[in-house]
Amino acid sequence: MVIMKADGIKPFEEQVLSSGLCDFSLPADFVTIGGVRNAVFDSSGYTCLDDIEFKDTDNILELVEKSLSNLNKAGEYLIDPAHIVLDGRTVFQNLRRRDIKFAYVPSRAQQPMENIMALFDYFESRACLADGIVLRTISTYIRGRDLSPRDGARHISYVRKELRKERGRCVVRG
Repeated sequence: MVIMKADGIKPFEEQVLSSGLCDFSLPADFVTIGGVRNAVFDSSGYTCLDDIEFKDTDNILELVEKSLSNLNKAGEYLIDPAHIVLDGRTVFQNLRRRDIKFAYVPSRAQQPMENIMALFDYFESRACLADGIVLRTISTYIRGRDLSPRDGARHISYVRKELRKERGRCVVRG
C-alpha cells in the first residue's frame, strides 16, 4: 500500500483511478485524513523502482520501454500523459510478470516529454557509466525528434533488439 497526497487529482480522475479498470495505474482509493485528500494505491505484487536493483542496459531499457508504453495508455482513460510524474516512487514493476503500473501523481509539466526526460534522468542517476551513456544517447534522440511515448517505446524496442544482436556477435576471448 502506498499513500500519496491527491493534490491536483480531478474528480473524474478519481473516478477513473478508483474504478479498477485502468491498466496503466495501480488501483486507488481516495480518503481524507486530517483535512488532506490522499490517494491510497494498492501496490500488492509490485515494487517501486527505488527498490529495484537494475541488472544491465537491457533491463533498464525494458523498464523505460514499458513505462512509455504504459504512459501512452493513460490517454485512453482521458488522463493526460503530460500530467503523470515518472520517478522512482511512482513507477512500479511486478517482478514476476514484469509489467509496469503507475501510482498517479499529477505533474505540473505541460508536455509528456518533460516527464519522459525526468524518467531517463532517474535511470541515468542509478546506472553505471556505460548504461548511462546509452540512456543519454537514446533520450537525446527521443527529445531531438520530439517522439510521442508510443514512438519512444518503439525506438527503445529497436535499440534493445540491435544491442542483443550486437551482443550475440561479440566473442569473448580468454
